[in-house]
Amino acid sequence: MRDGLNTFTSCDLCYPSFTFMKQNITLTNNAAPTTYLIDACDFIPSIKLPFCNISDLSNPQNCLKCIDQYYYNTTNLICEPCADKISGCSTCDLNGVLCSSCFTNYSLTSTFTCANTFCTKGNYNKITNTCSSCLPGQFLYNGVCSTTAPSGYYGDTTNWVFRLTCTSG
Repeated sequence: MRDGLNTFTSCDLCYPSFTFMKQNITLTNNAAPTTYLIDACDFIPSIKLPFCNISDLSNPQNCLKCIDQYYYNTTNLICEPCADKISGCSTCDLNGVLCSSCFTNYSLTSTFTCANTFCTKGNYNKITNTCSSCLPGQFLYNGVCSTTAPSGYYGDTTNWVFRLTCTSG
């Protein structure tokens, strides 16, 4: 209880563009009215936190985490998009220039960009930029996943690799 009011937290996280707000609600249930102070998620355009996924409960204008493909600009105090050149990037650094994680089917490269490698998760070497295993429908050849077989090769769907075509002669 605080200042004679019952205090409850009804939200842990708010949807994007919503923020935590303190609100008083009064309930009358065949008894004396009881007032509760709650923390609720509410859309407040004046706060200007679009693209914010998680805001600070004690300071709703402080964004703790932006939605995918956005970063928190500490100078302007808003969520801004990662650089357009970072295709496949789900989160980027504090300047929005380097990618720090990628969406499914993309792999983080040694230059902190995302490459659509079609590698299975955990099977991309970002130092050599090669795959060791591909997603179904993609075939592995020299560390690269592809659907087009090099000349003289065929796609083996048992292991999803390109194999040399045997010729008799």
